[in-house]
Amino acid sequence: MRSWVFKGASAAALAVLAAAIPALGQDSPESLLPPGFGTPAPQRPAAPAPLPSPSQSQGQPAGSASAPAAVAGAPADIGGLVPPAPAVPGEDAVYRLPPPVSRPIDAVGAIWPGITGFPENAFGEASGPYLVTLMQRLDAPIASRWAAIVLRRALLSRVPTAPGTRPADWVAERALLLTRLGDVEGARMLVQAVPVDRYTPRLYAVAAQVALAGADLGGLCPIADVGEGLTREAVWPLARAMCAGLSGDNSLSAALVDRARQRRSLGNLDLLLVERIAAASSGSQRSANIDWAEARRLNVFRFGLATAAGVEIPPALFRTVGAQVMAWQARAPAVPLERRIEAARVGAALGMISSADLVDLYSALAEETDVFAIAGTPAGQLRKAYVEDDAENRLAAMEALWKGDIRTRDGYAGRILTARAAAAITPDAALFVHAPGLIASMLSAGLDKQAARWWRVLDQAGEDDAANGWALLAVGAPGGGVPVSASRIRGWAKGDESARGNHRAALLVAALAGLGRMDAGQAASLASGFGANLSVSSRYIQQLDAAAAAGRGGEVALLAALGLQTARWQGVPPQHLYHIVAALKRVGREPEARMIAAEAVMRS
Repeated sequence: MRSWVFKGASAAALAVLAAAIPALGQDSPESLLPPGFGTPAPQRPAAPAPLPSPSQSQGQPAGSASAPAAVAGAPADIGGLVPPAPAVPGEDAVYRLPPPVSRPIDAVGAIWPGITGFPENAFGEASGPYLVTLMQRLDAPIASRWAAIVLRRALLSRVPTAPGTRPADWVAERALLLTRLGDVEGARMLVQAVPVDRYTPRLYAVAAQVALAGADLGGLCPIADVGEGLTREAVWPLARAMCAGLSGDNSLSAALVDRARQRRSLGNLDLLLVERIAAASSGSQRSANIDWAEARRLNVFRFGLATAAGVEIPPALFRTVGAQVMAWQARAPAVPLERRIEAARVGAALGMISSADLVDLYSALAEETDVFAIAGTPAGQLRKAYVEDDAENRLAAMEALWKGDIRTRDGYAGRILTARAAAAITPDAALFVHAPGLIASMLSAGLDKQAARWWRVLDQAGEDDAANGWALLAVGAPGGGVPVSASRIRGWAKGDESARGNHRAALLVAALAGLGRMDAGQAASLASGFGANLSVSSRYIQQLDAAAAAGRGGEVALLAALGLQTARWQGVPPQHLYHIVAALKRVGREPEARMIAAEAVMRS
């Protein structure tokens, strides 16, 4: 990874990672994050090493859970927080844990098995170092909202510690990946499930990052003293300075900040942000104005401090970081509501903000808006979409919110926003022309049963007129009640004979085959006509299929996300979608598999 690297990761570890991940059209996947987080990645070795077996549970390769880490996103001179942990649990450690007087942490999670949670055997007996290697390799965000949702559910599920890792380190890696996906709230829940007396150096490092990403600087205070004792990195004395100021000890706070300034361990901007936080409770004169002129990039340290202090971050700096930072901002109560809504639209497209949460933000904005000024605003249009008596007026309001290409994050967010309003429209042949848009909106939020009601309307129309709505329901509707045939697919594909149209048609065929709604042989033949080879195999595909065959749903979710490491669906190979959908269906995540398939059709 380029933007979220771990300083202890060796070249050998990166070689192992390179062998594990699909290429997506290049020798190895490039980081999708703009510069601005962490330090440069080590150079890739010339000859990649073989992929470790998921059943391997002995030994711990470099780059695994116990490798030292930089606080991803901290200023460059706030480097790794912790020294290396031993290679194999049980060897002499570089730290000592107190007696285990608190609750056990052998199984930690925020959601339980059920509708959304994964079962306790979600990762089975897969090697912990192998799983951690995959987690660290994942470049977020990924192409699919629904693949991110599935992975988030797997990471948040209450599962046992993976073999070959320490319990706290296993929690740390899951929390770190959640943060990188954009779910800082979920990451905080995992970190807080571990008592402080059970922390490892790795979890101290990740807990600091989670606190900064969530602008929860109070979360640094219980761990700052021990964190400073573990390493000499600048983040910990600065955390102590801020916590001292917040608790009213202004003398200690000032002394620690002055010491950091004398050591020149940080730039002036970062120290001014620390002073702003430290002076928050006392109104001290040390609370200086913040000048962002010297900042060439944003990072998690600056984001956390500025957001907590109510300091506005220049919009240009958000272009230097990944889109998941917008999902962090959407959850920050100190950020003005208009900015939170803008950020939440990005977070919704990433799968980190739900349709209901997005509607709640718009509702809060509507409450603050003058009743005579709300009519033409997005909040006003959303209100009409829900409360207008006439269906045509409600549809007009929804379509006003659907402006923008659905392939873009903002265009997709408009559909997510109106999903429940779309579900409230009664299927009617008179509204046939609106059916594809309504179906896309509902499926974007997982309202598959409501969307499927529109098939009786589409079924009464000709195949050409119903083509777009048919394609979405063919993969998205539950139960497989929508007829599928090669002629229908070819007819639908004729609407766009460009290279994009062929790729989109190949994705549709791949999704149908993965769901078992089309014979695999017929699908392979049909897809070849669109320039795709569904029969091709790779080490990645073999690993995905093996995880599905063993019933390791959590590993399947992780590998599915790894197969979708690209900014747009146009970069997703159809054979990846075929095996991803089939693997998720095989491990009991068929509803999510259908939503990924529908997203591929609507956004490619």
